Amino acid sequence: MRISFVILSCLHLMKIRAQQDEDRPSSNYFDGNPEPIYSLRLAHVLFRHGDRSPTHAYANDIYNETDWPQGFGQLSITGMQQEYQLGMFLRDRYMHCYGLEDLGIDCNGFLSPTYERNEMYVRSTSFDRTLMSVYNVLSALYPPQGSDLEEDNLTMPYLFNVWQPIPVHTMPIEEDCLLSTGSLCPLFIQEKAAFDVSPELNEIKNKFNELFKTVSQYTGEENSLNGTLQVIDPLYCQKVSNYPLPEWVTDDIFIELLELQEAHTEFWVPKDIAYLSGGPLVKQMMEHMTKMQAFQDDSLQHLFIYSAHDSTVVSLLQTLDLFNNKMPHYTACVLVELFDSDDGFFVQVSYRNETDSDPYILTIDGCDEMCPLDTFLRIYMSLQTLDIEKACAMNSSEQVHTSLVLPILNLILVIFILLAMILFVILILCMRNKSRDSVNYMPVPTEMTEIELR
Repeated sequence: MRISFVILSCLHLMKIRAQQDEDRPSSNYFDGNPEPIYSLRLAHVLFRHGDRSPTHAYANDIYNETDWPQGFGQLSITGMQQEYQLGMFLRDRYMHCYGLEDLGIDCNGFLSPTYERNEMYVRSTSFDRTLMSVYNVLSALYPPQGSDLEEDNLTMPYLFNVWQPIPVHTMPIEEDCLLSTGSLCPLFIQEKAAFDVSPELNEIKNKFNELFKTVSQYTGEENSLNGTLQVIDPLYCQKVSNYPLPEWVTDDIFIELLELQEAHTEFWVPKDIAYLSGGPLVKQMMEHMTKMQAFQDDSLQHLFIYSAHDSTVVSLLQTLDLFNNKMPHYTACVLVELFDSDDGFFVQVSYRNETDSDPYILTIDGCDEMCPLDTFLRIYMSLQTLDIEKACAMNSSEQVHTSLVLPILNLILVIFILLAMILFVILILCMRNKSRDSVNYMPVPTEMTEIELR
């Protein structure tokens, strides 16, 4: 029943959107108003998945994985609807120039009305919730041509009247250096541990010390920052999904938990080491920009969509030094767009942190809202040559230590094996000599009595 409701809801939204498209006036730039100054040439879209179930339960949690429709960490019906709305926003922005016209930007023809593989590339982390999120976004970005779900239309060739398949690329979690946000980087993990004992974080621990005690008393988690953080996600998901909360979770305690989470967000990806987390993604974006600037070919892929997590959003914004230290909401979306004008190419970064809000422009330090591409590349110059595998290696002293220890251990092992082999050969020879002595020189008894005495 819930799936049927979702399908009918999506079809209703599609019908409304189709009617709006028909009623929508053409661009006013060609009706006597000034021509646009900029043309949209390239866009990168990174967003967080939608509403989900908790990723885990805490020690004394009154709910377990079986209490959630699809288990832990899975996209909810609400999350699907949120991502569908994000897809409609992207369709409006990149097919109809909504939100761009007022800025003097022309995006006419940026995206075709129907899917074209040469126009876009879609990437997701290898999690159910991010994959399902991007499928919902794409279903709204490129809705099917019809909306009739009768059985006859679900057979070839009418199937695609109700479903438009679009490829989504992904990588195994343990290999995804582009969107992994530092989890695969030993140096990032090592350096982040130093921030966990910083004076700033200690201030937070002191401020919420009484909260830690209360949470530990009722949840069975340790009386610490980490113990309390283990509790926040399950309680938040229960709250927004209208699950009754335990009696000890009063409104004041719940609000205080959210305040703690907000205060701690700043320490997810420390600014000084953010490049180890968000650097690969920024580097890829710059490569796309310089390629577009060099070839200026509209046949190049010019829309790149990344479906990921709140930590990925934080990593990107921290790397660009644009993070506001606020936890990204579900479907939070960062837009990194490239524009062309008579004065050259310009970059603009926008952030949409609310499902129903318009994005607001983020100003890069040392730039205007429209940042010249050359200036943008100069500001983030160090990332253009970033080799994440080398950068994530441990520090040089540890590398030297490792480079010395391993050969020494190997040498010791070889010597041990050689000594063992020599001892083994000596032992075999001794045993053979002893055997010969016993056979050649042992007196042979001549009487039965001699045999019995032995």
